[in-house]
Amino acid sequence: MTTPKTSLPQFSITENIPESINGELGHRHEDEPVYCYAIVDCAHFDACFYKMFIKNPNITSYPLLADTPYSKSSEAGPLLVKIEPDREENQDIINEILFAQEEKPSVLWFWSKLPFLVLKKYLKELLFAENQDGKKYFLRFYDPRCFIDMLEIFKADNNIDRYLKKIECWAYYLDSQYYYINKDS
Repeated sequence: MTTPKTSLPQFSITENIPESINGELGHRHEDEPVYCYAIVDCAHFDACFYKMFIKNPNITSYPLLADTPYSKSSEAGPLLVKIEPDREENQDIINEILFAQEEKPSVLWFWSKLPFLVLKKYLKELLFAENQDGKKYFLRFYDPRCFIDMLEIFKADNNIDRYLKKIECWAYYLDSQYYYINKDS
C-alpha cells in the first residue's frame, strides 16, 4: 500500500493550542483522555467506501444519520470515526481517510474529552438546527468547505456555546494544508 501525502493532524491538550507534536494524539490533562475523531463525508464516495468502515470490527464508527428520518441516506452521509493511531490494525483505515481527504474535501478532524457514545448523540444534534421561527435545517458543518461559516453561525447563537465547548480543537484539510480552530478562538 502506498503512503498518503498527508499525515494525521496533530493536537496537544497540554497547552490548549493546536501544534505539531510527535507521538500520541490523546495526551492526558487532569487525568481526562482526549480522543481523536474524524467525520468523513461519505457522499463523495461510493457505498463500498462506507461499508469499509461499518463492516470492520476493529474500527469504531457510527453513521450520524442513523436513527433519524434520513437514515436511508446513511451510506452517503457523515460518518463518525474514532481515530486510534496506536492500534496497528487501524493503520490501513487511517490511510484510507487520509487518501480520501486528499481526493475530496471530505474530512473534519477534531479532539474531544467526550467518549464515543456521548459524542455521537451530541454531533447528531448539531446536524439539525432550528431557527427562531421553528423551521428546521440540516447543517453540513462536517464539510470542510462549510465548516468556517458554520462555526461563525454557532458562535453567533448564544445557546450553541454549550456545543462548542465539547470540542477541544477542530482541524480540516484544504488546499494542501491543515487549518486548526481551537475551542477558545
